[in-house]
Amino acid sequence: MLARVLTRITSCLVAAGLLSIAAIASRAHAEAEAPFGRGINITRLFDTPKLQPGPARAYATPPFGPWRAQVTEAELVRLREAGFDFIRLPIDPGPLLALPEEVRSAAIDQVFDFVAAARAFDFGVVLDLHNRPDNREWNAAAILQSLEGDKFARLQRLVRDLAGRLAARNDPRLALELFNEPQRECVRRQGPDWTAFQPRLVAAARQAGPNVNLVITGGCWSSVDGLASLDVKPLGPTRHLFLMIHFYEPHAFTHQGASWSAPVRDLAGLDFPIRPAGREAARAATERAVAARKSLSDEAREKIRRSAEGSVENYHKRPVTPARIAERLKIAADWADRSGLSRRQVIVGEFGVLRTGGIRAVADPDRARSAWLRAVVEASESLGFAWAVWGYDGAFGIVESTRNRKLEPFILEALFGSRSAR
Repeated sequence: MLARVLTRITSCLVAAGLLSIAAIASRAHAEAEAPFGRGINITRLFDTPKLQPGPARAYATPPFGPWRAQVTEAELVRLREAGFDFIRLPIDPGPLLALPEEVRSAAIDQVFDFVAAARAFDFGVVLDLHNRPDNREWNAAAILQSLEGDKFARLQRLVRDLAGRLAARNDPRLALELFNEPQRECVRRQGPDWTAFQPRLVAAARQAGPNVNLVITGGCWSSVDGLASLDVKPLGPTRHLFLMIHFYEPHAFTHQGASWSAPVRDLAGLDFPIRPAGREAARAATERAVAARKSLSDEAREKIRRSAEGSVENYHKRPVTPARIAERLKIAADWADRSGLSRRQVIVGEFGVLRTGGIRAVADPDRARSAWLRAVVEASESLGFAWAVWGYDGAFGIVESTRNRKLEPFILEALFGSRSAR
């Protein structure tokens, strides 16, 4: 089996003059031990389905366009050559739950067409059920409203179907992530908690694929804080379980200027690591960002200014250092040790820095982004974790522009520890 895989990989990659046979053999051996190592999230293929015109926001048919319109085989080769060995593939489950069976089946076929292409280039793939929060009919709150609700029943059937397809492939470098960021609370105060839903999803998957790799997570936006209430005992044997955590700390730095997040929308100029003159520079940049919001009343602007100024002060009073990042991620290592998972079964599956907005007010934003990314990678790898950066392109992307798709050399250096200009 391994010989056939290596032959297929060799024909795809060595023929392109990109990877040596020795490198492929070395990677294949390492990935047999740990199927997921250094990954990247590739969005826009299946996580932003087309919608019908009108306020109902109903899904169009077909919901997904051709994936090659978003990413090409040549781009996959470049990503593999750069050092990424697996892809986390966000998929909005909404259309797969809402649309008729024949449409759903065809859409899933599209997903697995991409999986086949990714595997041909020697990528592992994590299928990530990643719902759109802006669709109120099929967002996390709607799907996870009731353990006995129709929408959750549909999700269980979808999980069983996807697990069946993965089981038929019998490929240890594929996995199904059951749900992305299921709830904002660490423990849900109203209604059933995520920890009641997850065992049912695991059971549904195991009906169709007893040995399929499943990716589980906790609450608190899948952060390390959500692990305090996550127990693996109700989930069965841990051999084919992987833990997903997300890391965007400090949020004030990674999301400064994000228009969709009120607490950080007006923050600007926050540097990483903190520098002596950083406080005043960030305060001035944030003042300018608040002043630019001309549509606000004077009273509203002053309220926002005070709140933003407080956030700048807190950022500098309690700085998050590389050591603090390592300390926070160790929470997941300790959880894995207690739960009987190898640390190789832990995936830091989302981490990144918004490349637009407030960080552009930093004197050297590229250095700040790369320093933070390097700190997360070094901490993750020192603990034995896999990781997947968010993401390929877009607001958190690691390409110079959406058009040229050239990977940023300083980001590759931060992620892999060596400079590359591919």
